[in-house]
Amino acid sequence: MKTNKQQYRLSEPPSGRTLATLYEEIGGMHACRRLSERFHDLVADDLVLRAMFPKNLSVLTEHFALFLAETLGGPADYSAKRGKPRLLCRHAPFPIGPPEVERWLHHMFAALEDLGVADTLQQPLRDYFTQTAPTLSDPFISFYQMPLEPLRAALDKTRSLATAIYEGRTLLRDAAGRWDLPRVRLLLEYGALGSMPDALYRAANAHVHGRDDEGCAVVELLLQHGAEVNGRCGVGSMTPLHMAARRGTVAIAKVLITAGADIEARDTKGETPLRRAVNCGQEGVACLLLAHGADPLSQDRQGRTVQEIALKGRPNIGKIFSK
Repeated sequence: MKTNKQQYRLSEPPSGRTLATLYEEIGGMHACRRLSERFHDLVADDLVLRAMFPKNLSVLTEHFALFLAETLGGPADYSAKRGKPRLLCRHAPFPIGPPEVERWLHHMFAALEDLGVADTLQQPLRDYFTQTAPTLSDPFISFYQMPLEPLRAALDKTRSLATAIYEGRTLLRDAAGRWDLPRVRLLLEYGALGSMPDALYRAANAHVHGRDDEGCAVVELLLQHGAEVNGRCGVGSMTPLHMAARRGTVAIAKVLITAGADIEARDTKGETPLRRAVNCGQEGVACLLLAHGADPLSQDRQGRTVQEIALKGRPNIGKIFSK
């Protein structure tokens, strides 16, 4: 798409202006939308990035325009519609490495140039994007699917790779979350910290159809290497048993209970693993927890019992509470 280099408020901003004061200078919401539109036009033709973006770019284009406006000191419509800008969480599912960051920045800077944004207005934007974009990338991407022998060679060369952490990511965390037992074994052999709570949490939160035996083996191996069975992780401060209840992996729930998982552990909402199983309609785990003494009358922070929620809002699982 060809663009006219429309000049957006090219007057020089006073010295010392911060990013959050540029909304009016750059041209307000109209300029933010034009910048987002031009950027996504460029992304649409990029063979590296296009697969990570939705087929229809229109919704994302508007979301990014709202984000830009709010970041530059405009109305907080993005937060009102989408919640707080959790950039790392929103980008975590995508395989973003240095090449993808480089392409993203290339298109953003080109969009700024195409729209004729003044250099004095471009610079704080360039600085922001240059500092922020790399934090959304994952330096471990090339290692996640690397065959085991080359990975072993890489670990021999740089043993600290097994324990390296970047923005909460580790090789062990990824391998555990995919129930990749041979990779988990290798990383633990080279000193990966099995005691870190996120690896067990990820393993309990995984669900790979037909591979429950491997999942259980990963969980057992992590526990043998010091993983805390009641360690808490995530926004809700949940335990691995909460996550197994969420996913409905009965076999993993059994392993965790055998290892001493607290059946009545509560997350930040005051909800137990049984409540989590009910919320997610996981009858098998709910029955398992009840068989091990889970309290159906435990209350959340709003005073609602698990049984009440099951009977009123979960008819498919309420039957086990009405017996």
